[in-house]
Amino acid sequence: MRSTGTLLSALFVTAISCASASASTFATLFKFSSETAENPHGTVFRDKDGALYGTAYFFGPGGRGVVFKLSPPPVGKTKWSYDILYSFTDGLGGAGPIGALVKDSSGALIGTALQGGTENYGVIFKLTPPGQGQTQWVESVIHNFSASEGNPSGDLLQDQNGNLYGTCDYSSSAQTYGQVFRLTPPQGQGDWTEDVLYVFQDRNEGYLPSPGLAGDGTALFGTTRYGGPADLGTVYQLSPPETGNGPWTKTVLHTFAGADGASPFAGVVEKNGKLFGTTSHGGDLDYGVVFQLAPPKPGHTDWKETVIHSFTGGSDGRAPYEELTIGKRGTLYGGTVGGGGFSKYGHGTIFSLTPPAAGQSQWTEQILHGFNDRDDGNSPARVWFDKSGTIYGVTQYGMSHNTGSVFQLTP
Repeated sequence: MRSTGTLLSALFVTAISCASASASTFATLFKFSSETAENPHGTVFRDKDGALYGTAYFFGPGGRGVVFKLSPPPVGKTKWSYDILYSFTDGLGGAGPIGALVKDSSGALIGTALQGGTENYGVIFKLTPPGQGQTQWVESVIHNFSASEGNPSGDLLQDQNGNLYGTCDYSSSAQTYGQVFRLTPPQGQGDWTEDVLYVFQDRNEGYLPSPGLAGDGTALFGTTRYGGPADLGTVYQLSPPETGNGPWTKTVLHTFAGADGASPFAGVVEKNGKLFGTTSHGGDLDYGVVFQLAPPKPGHTDWKETVIHSFTGGSDGRAPYEELTIGKRGTLYGGTVGGGGFSKYGHGTIFSLTPPAAGQSQWTEQILHGFNDRDDGNSPARVWFDKSGTIYGVTQYGMSHNTGSVFQLTP
């Protein structure tokens, strides 16, 4: 398996009822290779014409990853068409794209590359679609990361005004343990403006922010992989200053202690004021958990954490490293990098957790697919689904040459 370096780096517990694997229909849409690029690490999204867009971290024509488009087959055909929209090199345009792409109001694709740029600490890039009579997408760098910032962690959050929010990892030169930043688009011609919203410096208050933020710009929510009294990670909130452009205020909403989860390597998602997330370890057997964090009740200040599923390491999976996706009626969808029933340690699962019925407390887990590595991939990233409920995603590894795949799953 190829390594991506820095890329991979007493509570009330609700009972869970488990359902066996459903009669889901699974299909591999595309298998990566060194020629097409390898090892996608961010989820895909689908446009109105049914095409999927994503990134792959390694190789491709330029040697350092690609942004790709996967188009559905014509009527009567079965093969999807793979096109490389942009191929990265070791140059100033970035190298090693990670995380999901976001699409702005003009149709441009914006994403993160882990390396490259002016100081080789990564970039935020923008791909502008071809103009009339043209065929090539045009890449531009809207931000170069520096040694004082550290490398970008991955996924970006875009608000309704087009502002982008993200996190950076440890900076050895500045001796900081990560930061949260905002990029504001220019008004007309000009450069994007970066504002550092928060710098992590107190290890006890959380450090090494995970990729992925939730919120709308009036408040941001995220996780740190480590920190807190047990050094097992935190969930935090960032609030903007009441006036001006001063520093944002961080509030620790929860610190993990082990039984309630440990080391969240993904951010949280929000639904009706509640936060949902995963931890890569902790829980009953130290194989990770899915948790819920509810805001304080009137007259109180503490958020309440509840473990809604503790993984067993077997058929239901182990080590969820990716963000959850929230579906209809609050059902949670996610993936694990291990478990699933194939081989000793397994190769990952796609699972769903259905909220309890009124008056009940049990969430119902269902395994939608267990991966077997060589035939369908392993280590799925965060999933995405369309209005029909069809799930799309990538496996970061697996297949015959350990290069990853794009899949479709119909529950």
